[in-house]
Amino acid sequence: MNIKRVLTVTLIFLLVFIGLTANAEKEKISSKVQKMINAGKKLKSDEAIDLYKSFNNDELNEFQQYLEKNPDALPPIYFVMIADKVYETDKDKAVFFYNFGKIRASEDVRMCKDSSARQQLMIYSMMAPNTVSYMQSKGTDFVYMNNMFNKIIDWDIKYNNRVNPIWACYHGISAFSQKPELLPKEEFVKIQKETHDNLKGLAEIIKKMNEQARSNTRK
Repeated sequence: MNIKRVLTVTLIFLLVFIGLTANAEKEKISSKVQKMINAGKKLKSDEAIDLYKSFNNDELNEFQQYLEKNPDALPPIYFVMIADKVYETDKDKAVFFYNFGKIRASEDVRMCKDSSARQQLMIYSMMAPNTVSYMQSKGTDFVYMNNMFNKIIDWDIKYNNRVNPIWACYHGISAFSQKPELLPKEEFVKIQKETHDNLKGLAEIIKKMNEQARSNTRK
């Protein structure tokens, strides 16, 4: 048989197979979860949250898997929202979800001209009480916290096709009377660097606390 013809037929088969596989992946997302994702992408937070609250266990698992595969597709607050669900099966992953979501949200709120938008971060712990409680029990474990901070920084850099941070500005006081505004895009590079430096600094503080604790036990 003509080698060129064999290669052509093989290539066509592979393309068809890849297409079928991609379609199969899409079919794994149920209509309600897809509707919620669409609402989240369009920053229709009320609609998205109402749909999220109506999810059954299978739909919550679907949404969790979607977030893991697409970390920058939705506003980061959804990582915080689902953390306690993740906690039921994987406590450490829940801690990562919560902190990744909160750290990214903290970067987004700092892009808002209205600084009152930052106040929303204060209620995040109420959205994932079990995860936060467990995280506090690990708070002085330098290796644990340092690994988590490094992973957050890695993801924050890797998944850079982010949702417009304007989502966070709608939670500021001024949004009730005027359209929210963002700082110049150039500011984000500085904000992200400061965030990463702060995480590294916090890891160093935890390390020194551990060293001090070990030193005290030897006395």
